[in-house]
Amino acid sequence: MNVGRPHRDYGAYLRRRIEGGVTLAITGAAALGHDLTDLDSSGSIFSGDDASAGWCEIFKEVHAAGGKLILQYGTPEWSGTSMR
Repeated sequence: MNVGRPHRDYGAYLRRRIEGGVTLAITGAAALGHDLTDLDSSGSIFSGDDASAGWCEIFKEVHAAGGKLILQYGTPEWSGTSMR
């Protein structure tokens, strides 16, 4: 897995949810393209060519199954950290 890219099985997981009757899925939190938004550098991000390509694949897989997907952004405020 490349740094920041969503896990390769995530699209299949979300597709199975859609096929099971869910019409709108919401992702786990993804950091924005800022150093402080991914607090431990282990999560997926929504910035950069590689990560964006990974998310694009996931959106295509969900849409191909007839579903919709909302990307949930993570922010430092969730953990009590400030970007200032």
